[in-house]
Amino acid sequence: MLPQPRNTRTAAVIAALFSVPFAPAASAQEQPRGFVAFGLGTGPDFEGSEEYDAVPLLAARVATDRAQFEFEGLAGRIDLSQRANFGFGPAFRYRFGRDDGVDNAQVAALPEIDDAFEVGFFLRYGQPLGLASADEGVVRLDVLQDVSGGQSGILIAQSAAYTFRPTPARGYTTGL
Repeated sequence: MLPQPRNTRTAAVIAALFSVPFAPAASAQEQPRGFVAFGLGTGPDFEGSEEYDAVPLLAARVATDRAQFEFEGLAGRIDLSQRANFGFGPAFRYRFGRDDGVDNAQVAALPEIDDAFEVGFFLRYGQPLGLASADEGVVRLDVLQDVSGGQSGILIAQSAAYTFRPTPARGYTTGL
């Protein structure tokens, strides 16, 4: 059995985001609407590491009349469902590898892992919870396969989130 790191946190993101919402005036053909945000965050040197590095942070959601494009850091999804409470579509993610330049001797002794580009799909279900005027609970399943040969594996991840929107232009989300 491989040694496990003492701290199993997979990510910590501390960011100050500069957000640019946009919603052009309506016309005969629907225009994209959404937001783009840039910032600075921190992420582990590798998953499970206690060493953190500064990383650029991008978050965006752009909706058109055919699909919604979502980006969070190095991951993205294209929601093809066109439904408010259900989503599905292709997903992708770039995952950093691990080299032997790790301070932990046990982890440094493990084989190196190359960076990986993963593609797959996601399913999402969201529902207003009625706790506040514009809140929503969301559960999501992501299934991603490494296609670059870097990590040669499949990742199946589930998540849950709660979003509170005090105004139509401002929202706060927390999740697992």
